[in-house]
Amino acid sequence: MNWLAHIHLSGDSPEARIGNVLPDLLRFSALQELPADFVVGIDLHRKIDAYTDGHPVFRRSVSRIIGPLRRYGGILVDLFYDHFLARDWASHSSLPLAGLVEDFHTSIDTFRSHLPELAYVRLTEIRDRGYLLSYGNTEGVAEELQRISARLRRPVNLAAGMDDLLADYDSFASDFNEFYPQLRKHVGG
Repeated sequence: MNWLAHIHLSGDSPEARIGNVLPDLLRFSALQELPADFVVGIDLHRKIDAYTDGHPVFRRSVSRIIGPLRRYGGILVDLFYDHFLARDWASHSSLPLAGLVEDFHTSIDTFRSHLPELAYVRLTEIRDRGYLLSYGNTEGVAEELQRISARLRRPVNLAAGMDDLLADYDSFASDFNEFYPQLRKHVGG
């Protein structure tokens, strides 16, 4: 699952929400230096990732990625699942998506003094460029895949994976709808 799901599954705690995103932004050693209030989210992030990566429905989705990008299937599916979460948000939350995202964005500055500089810079980029709300459309997913590609050690055009994702759109949506309630139950969300 990508950032939107991690934030959604963190409950109402702004510290847990931020903490749940930080493992994707910081090295392990930097996470060890954070205040305890963020640790709940960091631990939840790991729990979500472990459950997701081993789940048969998620693995079925990954198996739909063909060709050389299959190696990156987990990244592609993580992000595409966030697309379905954003697209069908009202089915998963009584709080409007824009409200959750605004609360998260506000908490970035609220906890500025507790965050390492790199984390703060990356979080403000997420906020200022509107990444979380962009997941609701496939163009936003493709743009995020391009950004992820730029951060990989070896150049890979992950956005090319959109062909596989869009070709089997309804099957990925069905997988997400089967998987996400199970994940929520597993993490107590």
